[in-house]
Amino acid sequence: MVATATPSARADEQAQGVVDRAIAAHGGHTIEQLGSIVQEWRTTDAGIFESREPGPPWDFSQRWQGLAADFESGRFAQASIERAGGYEWISGLILDGEAGYRVDYRTETYRTTTTAFDEAVLDMATWSPPVLLRWLSEDRQAISYGGRQEIDGLDADVVIVEMGGEKISVFVDIASGRIHALERSYFDYDGTRVPMRFDYLGMATRNGLIYPERVEVWIHGFLARQGTLLEMQVGSTIDRYLHLPSTFRSMPNEPDEIRDFRIEKLADGVYFLGNGVMYQLMVEFDDYVLALDGCSGDVARRIKATRELIPNKAFRYVLASHHHNDHLHGLDDFARAGARI
Repeated sequence: MVATATPSARADEQAQGVVDRAIAAHGGHTIEQLGSIVQEWRTTDAGIFESREPGPPWDFSQRWQGLAADFESGRFAQASIERAGGYEWISGLILDGEAGYRVDYRTETYRTTTTAFDEAVLDMATWSPPVLLRWLSEDRQAISYGGRQEIDGLDADVVIVEMGGEKISVFVDIASGRIHALERSYFDYDGTRVPMRFDYLGMATRNGLIYPERVEVWIHGFLARQGTLLEMQVGSTIDRYLHLPSTFRSMPNEPDEIRDFRIEKLADGVYFLGNGVMYQLMVEFDDYVLALDGCSGDVARRIKATRELIPNKAFRYVLASHHHNDHLHGLDDFARAGARI
């Protein structure tokens, strides 16, 4: 559970002190003078929301991820290769000054993005305490003290950090001054806020920084991800990670769910409802309607639009094509509308 900050000047002073001790414990001046950092991670991800069965053993995917941040220029790059179920995804993010791109290396395409530097660095910071502390060495405006809490048998000070539009809880071991764990949340496909806990294991020293070589991520009490740090470079230029090949094609940005909602007749009795990213197919039969998948996004709007499009015919079935989370959300909405899953 994410701790709640104490709103007082004294609490803020305590938070400042805890951050100062953590900076000293993880590298001191090396962190404060850190200009750039590059890391490579290998992770194993458990599909706790996207497995074929509702409980363990889960389906797993393997991921390689490279991250590069230049704190002085505000530039950032990320690339990942994920493999699961015989499929492969190769994607990335490039922030270079005013330019920002989300890249699909498999299709050699990109879309522009307005992602801010602090939003991008947040993901890197949750995996690497020195990165988080480098950010906090300059930006202390958004921290507050969350009290003391026992975690894994350790007494820890809790600091609440606002970063990248989120609030995260940082657990600092009182005895060593090192960051022991971190909690943050992410929004699931249906808008539900899901808490995640990052545990930092196997502290090592390299380039004057003390950092974890392994990270475990827990969701709902299940081990959802295990990461191992493969490589780390400090102080080197990140220019080569910001390269966008000139042969890559620009693609339109993803549509807005509300603004770009449309209904399209694909064939007699077959209709497309959605925006090209979040969409469904509705199939009209003699005396009922079948919906294909539950699908993320505004399911209620699609149900209402279908009823207006095909009046006097009820939903009888909703067919789930496969077990991935973005196709399962909304099934309950159709069940409440009378459909059998």
